[in-house]
Amino acid sequence: ENKEANHADGLLISELLPLFLEHIQANRDHRTYLQYQRQLTRFVKIVGEYRIQLHTSSITDRFVLVLRKHKLSEHTINSNLRAVSGFLNWCWANQYLKNPVKVTRLRTSEPMPQVLTDAELNNLLEYLEEKYQNTKKRRFLLLIRAWYFLRYTAMRGGELLNLKWKHVYPDRIELRSTTEWKIKGRKDATIRLSNALADFISQQDIANEVYILDDGSRKPNYGKVHALTQSMKKAQIACGIRVTKPLHS
Repeated sequence: ENKEANHADGLLISELLPLFLEHIQANRDHRTYLQYQRQLTRFVKIVGEYRIQLHTSSITDRFVLVLRKHKLSEHTINSNLRAVSGFLNWCWANQYLKNPVKVTRLRTSEPMPQVLTDAELNNLLEYLEEKYQNTKKRRFLLLIRAWYFLRYTAMRGGELLNLKWKHVYPDRIELRSTTEWKIKGRKDATIRLSNALADFISQQDIANEVYILDDGSRKPNYGKVHALTQSMKKAQIACGIRVTKPLHS
């Protein structure tokens, strides 16, 4: 009887998560896969093992309460809830759940802006240029480059981190995947060069450089996007700018 009851209650989430993560790994970029893996591992650690058909809103409520207790921001909690929602939607689509499950996200009390205004963009650039002129620190030169490339191409931080000068042409930028790194969506792309970016590039001294964000010795200055994000965030804070995503904005 217990076996029949267990069968009716569906598979254990510990049995389903590897299948879902395998699906994410096959269809999304590696960074997204790692994020889902980290967030769903946290979910299981907090709520414990259970059978998928027994999922209720009280389980996600318990998850949120623990995240709040750990003083995670509302935006971070919602990011975790998106991972849980994606997992449950996949379970329903693959008939592991009999009915779809809605995961309610938090209403953020103070939504942060997603995009910088023109005034904020100009203030940030002026700050970076002034700091570079006064200190000659390479960090500020690379942040200026990041400002121009992100501002006039809308490429992602990971794409800029891996972009090499040899893929920057007079009229275009070519984003190419490598064996170590994949463009988001796993498709190479071509971006037309704006006049403003082309003028900026023409003023750069790139001797002995390979990467746009080169450390000066033909190696990437930043090992991960997080390091570039934190560096840009620090500059934005110094300018009184507060946004959700320092690079995307």
